[in-house]
Amino acid sequence: MCSPSTEAARWMRGLLLALALATGCAVGAPEFTCDECTADQVCWEAEMECTDLCVDRTTCKEGHACIVVDQQVACDVRCDPALCAPDVCSSDFGSCIAVECSATRACATPGDGCDQINRECYPVNGDCSEDPCYQFSAVSPVADVTCGADNFCHLEPLPMPPPWLDSFDPSPDLALSAPAPGQSFAAASDVELSWADPGTSVIAYILAAIPQNARSVAMAAIWGIAVPADGSPSAQLADGSAIVGGVWTADPVTLPVDQPLYAFVFTLSHGEVKHLSMLVPFRIAGAWAKLGDVCEGATHLPDDCFNPGAVQACRDRRCRRVCASHVDCADLGLACAEAVAGVRICE
Repeated sequence: MCSPSTEAARWMRGLLLALALATGCAVGAPEFTCDECTADQVCWEAEMECTDLCVDRTTCKEGHACIVVDQQVACDVRCDPALCAPDVCSSDFGSCIAVECSATRACATPGDGCDQINRECYPVNGDCSEDPCYQFSAVSPVADVTCGADNFCHLEPLPMPPPWLDSFDPSPDLALSAPAPGQSFAAASDVELSWADPGTSVIAYILAAIPQNARSVAMAAIWGIAVPADGSPSAQLADGSAIVGGVWTADPVTLPVDQPLYAFVFTLSHGEVKHLSMLVPFRIAGAWAKLGDVCEGATHLPDDCFNPGAVQACRDRRCRRVCASHVDCADLGLACAEAVAGVRICE
């Protein structure tokens, strides 16, 4: 097995390059100048836009007001949601688009709820006897919504694909067999990673957080090892190296306790990602969050209430069960509330 080396650093650079190319990396944009504006436009330097002169808002794009810009009357480059209602702005600088529902447009079918993220309607009771279950995008990182034999929608916890790689499928050729999803170790020295042997060099990581993009992978890593093609497809903590701020070090390996950690392995060949695993959550000591635990809110799932065996979310500083139908909440004596920020909670 390899210790941190030039080869590992080269692999890491190759990974970041390959992942950045797969997801689109930021590039420098040409500098805006007012010279781009025509005679019938006003230069709006604050927004770096040229905008058309107007008489009233009927001469502007739908959803855009006619306002005073730099002592001239011109179209606002920003879309005004009030001018689009009950439809919505396609983006801050877009136009109005028709939607199935919104904050000012109720669903056509009485009793349906509105997913305010996607502006689509769904049956609040979770009935799927006639139509497929509605898939909530806010829940999709942690669960799949499936139609049960009872003709009601239910949530199934999902394995965790790396969230930054929509264009890559985790490979069964590199599946992690250890740790088991949700496994809790008594001590860090008990941690061992094992994976299917892909017949090529592998980099294995332990991450302290779920990286949201390719460039944050290295910063999320706290332990790593580079394993050559002829190496054993497994590693214990003592075999690898501590990673601090994206840098492989010779420091003693110390893993945090009582918090979620994530095992992740991948292969590279000539700077290209060939295989990668799911993220496998585990922890050292402590227990996974349970219903009623105190938590801090988050803008996306998984959050403080993450539990590999149950779909939960933080709401009003408490861990709550996420649901897809009233049936999901029946054992708690509760009902499945309408979606808030794309997530339904038993209340």
